[in-house]
Amino acid sequence: MHLLKSLGPILLALNLMACGSNNNESLKTMRPDAFSEDKAQLGLPQTVSGKLFLLGVATIDGAPTPAGSGLANKLVFFEKKKHIVYMFESLDGKLSTDSIKTKKLLAEFPVIRSIGGVDQIDFKRGMKLFFNLRSMYASDGGSAPTEKVLKVTNSYIDEIKMRGNSTYIRQIVRLDVPATARSAGGNESIELRYTLTPYQPNPEFKLKKSSLMKKVGYFETYPVLEAGSGKSVTPIMKFDLSKPITYSLTRNIPDQFKQAVKDGVLYWNRVFGREVLKVALLPEDASVHEPGFNVVQWLHWDTAGFAYANMVADPLTGETLQSHVYMTSVFGLGGIRRARTYYQRYLANSKEEPKKIELGMKDFQSSKLCAYDYSRSMKDLGSILATVDKMTSQNKDLNPETLFKRFAEDYVRQVVAHEVGHTLGLRHNFAGSLHTNIAASQFEEVFQRYFYNDEIAADTIFGATVMDYTPGKTASLLGATIRHGLKPLAYDSAAIEWGYTDKKLKDVEAPLFCTDSHRGKGTFHDCKIWDRLTNSVEGAKLDWDDALSGHSFKLASLFAFLGPKEDFQTPKPELEESTEVDPFEAIKKIRLFPKKDAAALIKEFKALADMGNVKTEFLSVRNLFPSDLSVMETPDYKKQTKAFKSESFLKVGGLTKLLVGDFTPGSDNRTPLRIMMEETFKVNFAKIYGEVSVDVMTAVTKKMTAYFNYLDRELILLNAVTLAKTKLAFRPEGLPMAIKDLVLKTSFESSNVVVGTATNGFEIRLPQFSYYSGALGLRKKVAELAKSTFGFTTSFNRQMAEVKTEIYKQHKSWLDSVLKESSMNALDDELFDYVTTEKARFSGLK
Repeated sequence: MHLLKSLGPILLALNLMACGSNNNESLKTMRPDAFSEDKAQLGLPQTVSGKLFLLGVATIDGAPTPAGSGLANKLVFFEKKKHIVYMFESLDGKLSTDSIKTKKLLAEFPVIRSIGGVDQIDFKRGMKLFFNLRSMYASDGGSAPTEKVLKVTNSYIDEIKMRGNSTYIRQIVRLDVPATARSAGGNESIELRYTLTPYQPNPEFKLKKSSLMKKVGYFETYPVLEAGSGKSVTPIMKFDLSKPITYSLTRNIPDQFKQAVKDGVLYWNRVFGREVLKVALLPEDASVHEPGFNVVQWLHWDTAGFAYANMVADPLTGETLQSHVYMTSVFGLGGIRRARTYYQRYLANSKEEPKKIELGMKDFQSSKLCAYDYSRSMKDLGSILATVDKMTSQNKDLNPETLFKRFAEDYVRQVVAHEVGHTLGLRHNFAGSLHTNIAASQFEEVFQRYFYNDEIAADTIFGATVMDYTPGKTASLLGATIRHGLKPLAYDSAAIEWGYTDKKLKDVEAPLFCTDSHRGKGTFHDCKIWDRLTNSVEGAKLDWDDALSGHSFKLASLFAFLGPKEDFQTPKPELEESTEVDPFEAIKKIRLFPKKDAAALIKEFKALADMGNVKTEFLSVRNLFPSDLSVMETPDYKKQTKAFKSESFLKVGGLTKLLVGDFTPGSDNRTPLRIMMEETFKVNFAKIYGEVSVDVMTAVTKKMTAYFNYLDRELILLNAVTLAKTKLAFRPEGLPMAIKDLVLKTSFESSNVVVGTATNGFEIRLPQFSYYSGALGLRKKVAELAKSTFGFTTSFNRQMAEVKTEIYKQHKSWLDSVLKESSMNALDDELFDYVTTEKARFSGLK
């Protein structure tokens, strides 16, 4: 191992030729030939030869997202041979044996001149390669990532300066990026920020071995090998608490959210039980990924909703040396009008499939610890805005602007706390939402007390951690607990206690834990993101209800040109010449997409329905049994899982009602789902726009009735397609009769459209639910449900046989009416084909 003696700062020599020593002009305004080849040089004392330095590198992405990401630190040392200084990577902790000596070359720097024992080297010419390896390791991620080495084709040294005892270098380069299966490759521009610091092991820091994602989860550095034995240790990433830990906030954070950001950082002091973290402003002359700063960077970018964290550590010990948090301004959804602006933009963009925001160059290893997706978190935004409209219309003393500002600030508190938690080392815990004492029936009341009165009961538990991905309502409730100074969350406390003390894992008492790798396996349906409540079935039912009410609000929001009431201002479309809008023409021009909307709603519904599947498991049940489940314990585990599903679905109205009853049209040919959405639409419309003329309301009603006709049929069809493939875990009461009612209603209810008249005078009418979506026919797919077993035994099939008999009897009655005193051959060609198709549809039900 290389022994390091105490070193002073690197001697820095900066020679800027032709353009002066402090030229801050834009690169675009400079001529490439204005620079000499020796524009920038590093002075390297010859006495440091063979001594260790810590080489850090961060990338700053180019257009359209100039955000940063720190990569894995390297321990390096320098050796000079003649007129070349070579930089090698230290192999400490990387070799299983030291019996054979070897070196790993990284770069060679030409020596420009040697003066007074200092070699002036050309950094630009030496750094011809870029080493790309993400800064953190995940022991649960399968194979370890391999380092990618890319060739630098062009290089521009933008700045070299000293920060403390570190040399800081900003280099803008073009890289040859090879083609992969995902991209064509090419030559791309990126900014690199290097930091070179004398390395000295921290005697105060105590390495902590990884828990390997059991009970608690921490990010890790790459395994450190012991030369000789070949044994490896995987350190977790964490700060040294004996040093001051200050988070520097960028100066562009809006005044409204400065306190919220501070609160999100300082929440962790309550978790530690003492002051560990401090907050300061980032110096005006400093930027992200400069040495010596943990930065919370606010990005002014209202059209992108993401937040992420990044950190770098000592590769031998796991000590976190620097961290960064990035948040886009959309998280500061500062008021009701801005919320509506975002929502309108969301509606406009939702007409196409959403495209994932790519941060960074293609095929680069990401060192971003998470990408907190605003649009996914705020999937309940429509439901929240609808609630605001309802409550403020009932109580004129409520100011929606004030209410939503507080909501947005609390949301920012939670997101900042989440990202800072990552920088402290913590991985996601997607089981955090299971640890709450709020019943499903109480959730909306609890939320509304907070939203309208800022009431948070001290004993209310909204979750176990800020390290979960939670919907907007839950996220803001968690942020409110931070603002109110309530007790820190249980998992956060347990995880920090384990990681930052000598406490052993077996002695840790922590709520349920599951992280990205567990969720990726898809085994447990309560190890999910954007969920809520202890009972995941009840939580999914609330999400389904929110999806329906939010969709209704979305539809009502499309009529902004009608001029919303003052309390509910929604941005109007920009007009080229006049602000006068013909409402009837505008109503005609509104484009609606019932097929696309139905697909999105069914996707939300499927998350609930899948929990009744025979293969579905739940972490909350599995945790009641030993981790190494034996064959003797398996039957009891399966029994308890089945009982959990049955009891849970009874709490939300029963599986039969959810899967079949809500999709069965009533006497007015509308399903309960449609009735609920239509009525909610009308309420939202009235609250937002107030009174409109009878003629305008008639035009709106006509358009929306046609839309809901399509939407209702598409939902029935999609649900039937999904349900036919389902194998249920338990037999819900009344399922056969419910299927019979659904088939009879959709198959035999007649419309006013006449197909033709039989030779006996019987008028054949088109069925009310004759609907096709591409090649899929609604009546055909629903009728096939009568032949489904849903994974049950022959006794269930016996009940379904009776159902099939009833359905076929109805068909036979219709057929007898068509052919009474006649025959198939007596029908004209069009009716012959129609009746033949109908006979085939029900022939399998005899």
